[in-house]
Amino acid sequence: MVIISFLLISVGVALLPHLVYLIAKAISLINHHPIAYKPFGYAALGMMAVWLILFCWGYFFGRYFHEVKSVTIACKGLPKAYDGFRIVHISDLHLDGWKGHEDELLGIVNEINALKPDAIVFTGDLVSLDESELKPFIPILSKLESPNGVVSIMGNHDYIPYNRSLSDKDRAYKISDLQRMQREDLGWHLLLNDNCPVFPHKARAVLGSGSAEFGSDSAVFGGIPDGRGVYFIGCENQSIGIHHIITRGDLKKASEGTEGHYPIILTHDPTHWRGEIVKGGPSLTLSGHTHAGQFRVLGWSVARFIYDEYDGLYTDGDHNLYVNIGLGGTMPMRIGATPEITLLTLKSK
Repeated sequence: MVIISFLLISVGVALLPHLVYLIAKAISLINHHPIAYKPFGYAALGMMAVWLILFCWGYFFGRYFHEVKSVTIACKGLPKAYDGFRIVHISDLHLDGWKGHEDELLGIVNEINALKPDAIVFTGDLVSLDESELKPFIPILSKLESPNGVVSIMGNHDYIPYNRSLSDKDRAYKISDLQRMQREDLGWHLLLNDNCPVFPHKARAVLGSGSAEFGSDSAVFGGIPDGRGVYFIGCENQSIGIHHIITRGDLKKASEGTEGHYPIILTHDPTHWRGEIVKGGPSLTLSGHTHAGQFRVLGWSVARFIYDEYDGLYTDGDHNLYVNIGLGGTMPMRIGATPEITLLTLKSK
């Protein structure tokens, strides 16, 4: 994969000056002004050299750096009891790329725990091609902890669609095994078109730890002023954009029983936000998927040609969307689009 990725982009880089040369040559023939090839050849060599340096940096270093982004989001309709609620949002681990770098991933887990968030959410693409990618990392990822646990959803890669040699039966088994490992081995709360209540520290103190368990009835919010709480609503992958191969999301089903409470919607592909979510009531949506194209220079990313929302915070009326650009990647490099851990602080308004 490394070689194929490098060669494909190298061909594109090398062809660009030659394409310009051919256009200039055609114009020169019309105007009867000769044009030399040498400057364009040098330009191609120079661009190839720059690309080689960038690729090596992105492969050996860029994809393993990361940053903690602290973002405050004003949420209309968020119950006052949740003012200041802190969520660590991570996404797109693509664990095949972490083989041999277990210490770096353990450091990320420890860093997340040190932030002491009220909740941790993972918005999909735990693996790239096979559920077996998760097994070596179970001892590391199972160390993630918060008062509300770790809540996760499935991304498009988690449905193993890109291993074309699998039968439907084998693929279904692998998907089921990946889901089982998240729930049983990692201890994560995987939502498949489902939801779970979220508890702030002050509510847990009133209710007692025994009441603040996943799967509790909404009546447990009786300890919160006005009885309104927050729910994580987890959709299965619902891609309305370029990756429409996986469309299993059912927002209506996932939201059942959450009426009257504030929704934090977890959906892997941010195209789902514009396509369906903004048509409803006030909400906060957390997504991943885009990786910001794994290439960002001076704020410019190739992902802008594919997605309307691809990196960071977006607002439309009473709706907020945060797109986390992930900690891993499908291509073995990151140039500028630094992997991120996002610490979200919610404010009611």
